[in-house]
Amino acid sequence: MNVRNIYLLTRFILMLQIHSAMSSISCYRCSGKFCAEYDGTEECKRDVKHCLKRITTSKVTDVEGNYYSCGHVMPEDFVDGCYPKAVSQPSDRTSTMECVCSGDLCNSANLLLHGVPSYMTIVICIAVLFI
Repeated sequence: MNVRNIYLLTRFILMLQIHSAMSSISCYRCSGKFCAEYDGTEECKRDVKHCLKRITTSKVTDVEGNYYSCGHVMPEDFVDGCYPKAVSQPSDRTSTMECVCSGDLCNSANLLLHGVPSYMTIVICIAVLFI
């Protein structure tokens, strides 16, 4: 790969990062407390860079309910993934998993559960391959 291509690729990646830092992201949302599937999208506040999918499962019936929304402001070093929510009481009849991801509309049904990286990670990996 010649120097000009490396320069153009680096410039492209920088522009994507600047655009991503300056713009807000969109996430899937659901209007109820528990949804089988999301029912629309919402634009997040400018400082929010993560989407959330909360999965609550009944320990009695094994029925699952989901909640989709914009996430919260997270630390810079936060790693996307699914994390069990702390149980408030041992007698709780549900378990909750919160999945947080960075990137537009990343909180869809199955993407979070399989650890698919954000689009920026994919772009950087491709760039490294060409250098």
